[in-house]
Amino acid sequence: MLPCDVAQKQVAGRFSIDGVTFDDLFPEAVAQRIEGEVSGSGQFSGAGEDFAGVINSLGGDGSFSVLGLRIEDFDPNIFEKINAVEDVLEMDAEALEDRVLADLAGAPYVSNGFEGLFSLAAGKVLISNIAIEDERTRLIGDASLALIDMGLESGWSLTPTQNIGDGTVLDETTGRSMR
Repeated sequence: MLPCDVAQKQVAGRFSIDGVTFDDLFPEAVAQRIEGEVSGSGQFSGAGEDFAGVINSLGGDGSFSVLGLRIEDFDPNIFEKINAVEDVLEMDAEALEDRVLADLAGAPYVSNGFEGLFSLAAGKVLISNIAIEDERTRLIGDASLALIDMGLESGWSLTPTQNIGDGTVLDETTGRSMR
């Protein structure tokens, strides 16, 4: 029989940050590839029998903005590079994927910034439907950060916002690079 008087730990709070760099917020693997300053605020609460239980039960929400975004090895000129490949429409899928991944490397994606909302559920920070733009492309995606181990999952799609070349191979509708 389990004891009925197991002590629950509880936490609740609000927070606000202003101009905090990715280096100070995220694990090194993320901070090495992404630069920017984050501002935002939110609220949270959780309860559990121990620290891990509290973290895994956290819930809440908030908003944020990122200024001066720079993502390494995510070249927004990928569409021009692929458009310049002879017989690109004849390439098999694996060769095209290898080419795209190689061509993404070497140059950063740079944007003035973006804003978004987040939610906390079951100890994860969830960010959905983020849209980031530069002069010629739009980067759309989502991310999930597990607070207990800082495990990050995300999915992103890069699309051109205008025709590439004469538009016969790549345009706003047919061009998309996922990473």
